[in-house]
Amino acid sequence: MTEPMIIAQDVTEAVAAVLTGLARAYADSPLQVGEGLLELGNADRSVRDYPEQAGAVAARDHAVTKLLELARLPRVHRFDGTTAGAYDATQCRDDIRDGDVLVVKAEGVVGFLAAAWPVAITEARGEFHGLKVPAREYEDGRYAASAERAEQIADELGFPLAAKPAHAA
Repeated sequence: MTEPMIIAQDVTEAVAAVLTGLARAYADSPLQVGEGLLELGNADRSVRDYPEQAGAVAARDHAVTKLLELARLPRVHRFDGTTAGAYDATQCRDDIRDGDVLVVKAEGVVGFLAAAWPVAITEARGEFHGLKVPAREYEDGRYAASAERAEQIADELGFPLAAKPAHAA
């Protein structure tokens, strides 16, 4: 993978390192990361070159906020095997975290990790657990961003969503 280019004069080295990690971690959203970096670089340059300009600091703060929101988006993990293998991976791998989206294309399953439990939002669920409430409402909406991203992926892949909440297995 090509490393994202970040101009050190536009942002500090520490911020550049964080943003490079962000770009790597959220490779599914390179356009959002790129736009955020460009916006932050431009805003940072404006603050540096025109400190008296009204709104320059607010624009930079807005750019930082957008990147921080992107950093909170769930990561997407795609598995070539089965839901059983994906389930095992959620228990063993450190890179799969609470709220991350899980895709098992071979079984037509998309879901997310809720604490230690992989849950499916699709009709097919394989070895994943079902939900007793709509995915976006699970845990008082704590996983709404995960559910939304999982629904987008399921739609892109043509996998039907669970018509009604399943009984947890």
